[in-house]
Amino acid sequence: MLNKERLKASKIKYEQTPKFQEWKLGRKEHERLRQRQYRLTPRYTERILRYKRGIKLETFIHYSPPDGYCSECGFSDLNALTIDHINGNGFKHRRELKNISGVTFYRWLRNNNYPKEYRVLCMNCQFIDKIKKRI
Repeated sequence: MLNKERLKASKIKYEQTPKFQEWKLGRKEHERLRQRQYRLTPRYTERILRYKRGIKLETFIHYSPPDGYCSECGFSDLNALTIDHINGNGFKHRRELKNISGVTFYRWLRNNNYPKEYRVLCMNCQFIDKIKKRI
């Protein structure tokens, strides 16, 4: 028991030395550089894109009738589909959520058990819907 306490005190004393502090800073910088280099690799980029596409597809499948289609016209190109607020209060809601968008918004939807006031629309139908509401 006494030996454990001596080891702990010795470790604390060593961690306060300039030599240890210098090593610790160098280690942090080394880790930052390693992470930055990894983020530039194609493997990392592909993994992130796959993750983002997965969340987007999961969200669209949940909100659209048959497997990721526009609720109005049935358009199915994932690049042109968006999440639409049924009540038309999207701007206000995004401001409340501190302007989150994209994958962060899809993650928010998933974490909040996919609230009912959303639907999937293609960009054309969303634009037409906005014009109808103005008239």
